Amino acid sequence: MSHTHTPAEWAAMGSLSIGLYASASVFYFLLVDADREDFDPRPLLRLVADRVLVEAVNARLALRDAALTAAALLALLTITPENAR
Repeated sequence: MSHTHTPAEWAAMGSLSIGLYASASVFYFLLVDADREDFDPRPLLRLVADRVLVEAVNARLALRDAALTAAALLALLTITPENAR
């Protein structure tokens, strides 16, 4: 009596073999033709710091615009035509 393998078992073995091959070769693919500058995190940190600075300035400008809009709406709602002369 022989056991036949189902397509799900074949897919599981194929997935397992691809995963094992990828995990075994990840260090080779990372280190082949690698320079010391490739592992320097400073350029990425600089990009993140620049993006945070840009977002902080945009938030400050949005807050200023919201305050000006609120002041203009308040002025429109509180000034009566008799007091505008």
